[in-house]
Amino acid sequence: MLQAVHEAQGAEAGCGSGQVRRMAEAYQLTCPITRELMRDPVVASDGYTYERSAIEAWMATTEVSPRTGQPLKHKDLVPNLTLRASISILIPRSCLSTHF
Repeated sequence: MLQAVHEAQGAEAGCGSGQVRRMAEAYQLTCPITRELMRDPVVASDGYTYERSAIEAWMATTEVSPRTGQPLKHKDLVPNLTLRASISILIPRSCLSTHF
């Protein structure tokens, strides 16, 4: 984890290099529906984390998991506070508006 923080700090100087996007993908900080960095990550009943707006839109049209294809047991979403904190540590704020 410490290495990732150092990489993120280095990415702040060169946000245009694609390093931030590669790191977000490597650390699974991207939503499996949108493939974009999550800003409001939530856990669905399938146990996977999604961007809130993406999974809400998904559940408005279907009752199956986008990851497993199995029925979702319920539509409750739980904020993934740990992932949100990790994103804020790993991805420099100055890079968010530039690349995500």
